[in-house]
Amino acid sequence: MPSFSISSSTIGSSFFSSLLSLVGLGAPTPTAVPDVWIMPSAFVDPVAQVRLGEITLMVGSGTDYPQPDHGVSIDRKESSQCASSTGSLKHHTKVHPRFGFIVEVDSSEVVNEGYCSVTIEPEMLTMRKVDVEDYLKKEKNNSALDDYQQSKQGKAGQDVLMRLTQIGRAELSTQLSNQKSLSSLEIVARTPDQIAKANTTLELMVVAGGKPLTEQWVQIINSKGTSGWWKQTDAQGHVDFEIPTAEIWMFRTSVSRLSTVIQNGTPMLEVDSTRSSLIVQARGA
Repeated sequence: MPSFSISSSTIGSSFFSSLLSLVGLGAPTPTAVPDVWIMPSAFVDPVAQVRLGEITLMVGSGTDYPQPDHGVSIDRKESSQCASSTGSLKHHTKVHPRFGFIVEVDSSEVVNEGYCSVTIEPEMLTMRKVDVEDYLKKEKNNSALDDYQQSKQGKAGQDVLMRLTQIGRAELSTQLSNQKSLSSLEIVARTPDQIAKANTTLELMVVAGGKPLTEQWVQIINSKGTSGWWKQTDAQGHVDFEIPTAEIWMFRTSVSRLSTVIQNGTPMLEVDSTRSSLIVQARGA
């Protein structure tokens, strides 16, 4: 199982200490492609009668590991959905001074297999050739990378327009939901009643438009940003990950397509990229 390590100089402090950092730390640079993650303030064990708290939308400054930033505003929220095995969960969004906006889920009922999913409307980013190529390599979008490297616009070194859609999903319980949301790209548990815990295997699948996505690369990262690896889905869109420790684990995947658009009367290459993430909490074995 291949892994990688990220130095503290790259991510600052740990994930939780970064949540407490001041506004502006980890802010995206002009050429960075941000990640959107939904992080619950608290996870619950299955069959626990609780009142759920806030789910925080975060924006990261790189493609490897997220750091909090307020770069996404509530005005850019496209859609959100929260549900559990008992049906839809009432939720609302509100402005947050540090994280742009948060989603609050209100439920006093037993919550099993509860989740929230938020899709952020496309953001138009002007990227340099080298940044787009690096992005596609890091995302393991090999087909789009081949197309990009063969494109005349890319070889000419002109600016490239990126149309970036961000999708974030968070499990509210250690019992994962296999319900599909309305998202165009999603990582979801493929079997019901899975409990996320250390030293077990999570059975996941990647779906695009509700259909399995084959040979799709999926990345897993732990909550400290110190360990992670990639795996590829099989012919049914299935992928399994062994969870070695009890902590928060983040999964992410993306798809990109190329097209040509006319901007100010000049043909310009556009990279239409959709990035999706899943957050789970693994408890002790």
